[in-house]
Amino acid sequence: MEQRRSMRLEPINSPKSPLARLIRDDAPLQSNNLLVLMYGPFQAEMSPGPHQGIRSWILIQMAEHGFPSLVRFGRRDRPSVYRRDEFAPWITPMMDEGTLVSST
Repeated sequence: MEQRRSMRLEPINSPKSPLARLIRDDAPLQSNNLLVLMYGPFQAEMSPGPHQGIRSWILIQMAEHGFPSLVRFGRRDRPSVYRRDEFAPWITPMMDEGTLVSST
């Protein structure tokens, strides 16, 4: 019987969402976009601008508040909402690299 090899594609390398690519590249948030990490009682919104990359901002928020439950990203008038199981594969490689200092 022939064994099949399964190739595992990392979502961060072949993203279905532009957010995964922006996280990987640590690109800044464009002025017409919105990025919100939603936690139980509160949410953290990233301000658009050329000074901070999305990846860096997410790492800071996660070090302070832990893993978010939902992420909203996209145009302000029609953002996409991602569940934890959808965005975790984009963020987990950052934690594996040891770039996330602590999670509360």
